Amino acid sequence: MRPWGTGVVFAGGLPPATILPGNGINGSTYLQWLNSRGDTVRTVRIPRDTLESVPVRLLARRGYYYVAGISDGAGTGQTKDAPHYSLLCTDTTGALQWARSYPNNQWTFTGGGVPQLIQAYSYTSHLCEAPRNGLLISGSTQVQGYGDLQFQVIETDSVGRVRRVQAITPQGTGAGISQGRLWNNTILLRDGSGYVMTASLKYSNEPTRNYGLVMKFDTALQVVWQYRLDPPANEPQLYSCKVYEQPDGTLLTLYTTGGGRTSSNRLQLLRLSAQGQRRGLRTYCTQTITDPRPYDWQPLPDSSFVVAGRSVQASPQGNTFPAFVARFYTPCPTVQATAVPVGRGGLAPYPQPATAGQAVQVPWQRPAGRSTQVALRLLDALGREVLRQPLAGAGGTAALALPARLSAGLYVVQLLAGEVPAASSRLLVQAP
Repeated sequence: MRPWGTGVVFAGGLPPATILPGNGINGSTYLQWLNSRGDTVRTVRIPRDTLESVPVRLLARRGYYYVAGISDGAGTGQTKDAPHYSLLCTDTTGALQWARSYPNNQWTFTGGGVPQLIQAYSYTSHLCEAPRNGLLISGSTQVQGYGDLQFQVIETDSVGRVRRVQAITPQGTGAGISQGRLWNNTILLRDGSGYVMTASLKYSNEPTRNYGLVMKFDTALQVVWQYRLDPPANEPQLYSCKVYEQPDGTLLTLYTTGGGRTSSNRLQLLRLSAQGQRRGLRTYCTQTITDPRPYDWQPLPDSSFVVAGRSVQASPQGNTFPAFVARFYTPCPTVQATAVPVGRGGLAPYPQPATAGQAVQVPWQRPAGRSTQVALRLLDALGREVLRQPLAGAGGTAALALPARLSAGLYVVQLLAGEVPAASSRLLVQAP
């Protein structure tokens, strides 16, 4: 959707009279103009015989509308159920200028000595401007050598002719990369030095955990830096959102976590420098939205932000998923953790303060008369468990390995006998 005078223009998809088996994308694209009252002023439908696709992103530029979508491969030699990137262009009245489909021809294999084309799938997620009056389509695709989806971009000129096709793999991840069409994005930086994208990461050896990714790649489509968003130990699902460039060159992105034993009501606002270094993390809380899953968000000039998405609401008939729109102004108040006085067997972690990634030494002694399992637990200022380390024996000095990406702040180290805290102490973690 894009502004149009005092109204808006948006792109949508119309299904065909007959949907092919296993394929819901052999429809057609349309553009619709609404005035300030929400009344339809004009609707233009792109004929199916020109391009069968589902629209994903609308970009207005220099008197034209560009619509990126997912095509079913019609006219490209692919089967009807092989999704691919597509792009079309109209003028401001909706008159079609050109339409193109981009099949994924990267995968080949030798079967009986004969090279064959594998029907690789590609899912369009975003469209943004590119240098030299170009366009950049991004999304997730199957790439030879990877079992999971990977991040792929296609750079075109102003009339949709391909300049470059590149699968961009973050260094050292070995993970599947999925860029959501609703909640993730790719942006061209104002200084023209490259692009920044957000996506989700999934590792085959951690099937129950979702990670997030913020990555910059240059105009040669090579990785410049990457920043992984790690879910906490007690909330294994992390949902990343769009990234925005701020006037000072820093980057803002939003994410939420969930999947724990209790429902989450928090949103995390992360600020990164132009070089991909963390500059701040703020937590925002809500008492009216349970397990928020943002679909879209927008930072505002007064440092507040608006977010829209869905939540979870329990009912006698099962869970429902009501939509929400909310505006957040101030972060959650910081809970100050107070050291608990302890005697024999107490905790005195050192060094103090510590830094992320460091092994903190914690002298400890098994509580008298306790035969249950003993462990050290690290809690953040909101009382959330960050890590837990089992202990054996009657006592000694344990090395508590802090996570490499642990946020700076005040934490609590607890000695647990079973699930009962037997001793506690503050631990201050500072930025490296």
